[in-house]
Amino acid sequence: MVDGSKIGVRLNESFLMIPFKSISGIYGFGPEDKINRTRVACDLCPREDCIGRR
Repeated sequence: MVDGSKIGVRLNESFLMIPFKSISGIYGFGPEDKINRTRVACDLCPREDCIGRR
């Protein structure tokens, strides 16, 4: 992982990245790199009242 202070990025109190046009990502690789497409991410989320819930 990169130390955000070294590249001028930080998180505010709401965990939003500053500057706002910053992006982050995760790239998986290795023997278990296949995505399980039968599982919906909402199944794992405790927010039952989320507007994005499927």
